[in-house]
Amino acid sequence: MASTKSDPKKESPEKEKNEDKESKIDINKYKDPTGVSIEKLEKSFWLFRHRKDFKNSLIVFLVLLCIITWGYALFGYGKYLIVGMEEDKKMLKELTGPLLIKHSQVLKFAPKELKLSELNVIRDNQKFDLAIKITNPNPHHGGIFNYCFEAGKEKIKCGKNFVLPRDSKYLLALSQKINQKGRTTFNINKTNWKKLDYHKMPSWKNFKNERIDFKIENVELTPANKSKLSEEINLSDLSFSVTNNSGFGYYEVPFNILLINYNKIVGLNRYSIYNFKSKEKKNIEISWPNLNFTSGNIKIIPDINILNPEIYMKPGGTGETEDIRNRKKKKQNIQDVIE
Repeated sequence: MASTKSDPKKESPEKEKNEDKESKIDINKYKDPTGVSIEKLEKSFWLFRHRKDFKNSLIVFLVLLCIITWGYALFGYGKYLIVGMEEDKKMLKELTGPLLIKHSQVLKFAPKELKLSELNVIRDNQKFDLAIKITNPNPHHGGIFNYCFEAGKEKIKCGKNFVLPRDSKYLLALSQKINQKGRTTFNINKTNWKKLDYHKMPSWKNFKNERIDFKIENVELTPANKSKLSEEINLSDLSFSVTNNSGFGYYEVPFNILLINYNKIVGLNRYSIYNFKSKEKKNIEISWPNLNFTSGNIKIIPDINILNPEIYMKPGGTGETEDIRNRKKKKQNIQDVIE
């Protein structure tokens, strides 16, 4: 039986050719049909080889974090035991002890006193008209005060009045008899201050402008010699119109009327409009006896306490047509019965 043997000389060239082909293949260019590249395999293999290193690093980090946090907590607690407890004891003694406030601090926040001008005294035959200007310098406080006009030991007129925050007003006492001779004075006995509630009125300026909004026009004063009211009596005539431009109705709106000549008050009067509704216009005519005023400035100033809720008319209610004068008579009758 004949055997076949391969010739090593013939096989060697073929093997060399195959080896050359394998050496020329670039493994990085290999594309796996599943989508996994050689680069991803190398990264995954690197992470797998160093997984223990990552685990050890995480453990070291957590141990250091625990040491730092527990060290800080123990340091703070130790500091409190040494220093903080003594400071707490001192603070507790101060809080439980008497509260001492310096007088200068009280005066710093306390309302300032009302400012008064010179007292104006105008003689009208056997009677006198008195007027004084009162100024409230406080921007956050309104004042209710008791006052008294006096001549010597005689009390001419006493009462209660108001002044709005950072406002000036004239206080009048008309047709007063002064029996005693001497200097006429004005005194404020007591002032009760009311602080503005800025939760209800964030802006005092807007609050005031919305409520005191009266347009006064067509002011005309007719002297007695030109007036047709009376030929025998010295009777002048003052006429003007007032429009309530505010969104509020008022049971009573008093107006102080000042006649000024060369910066001096020469005439005083007062007139009230009752049940003055919003957007309503009133034509006013006043007879003024014994007036010798022919030229100068005429000031007509509303005098209402807009901080008093009782002055506002209730829209749509029964009180809308109620005359405030009847209410005042009822109160006066009740006081007379009590007395």
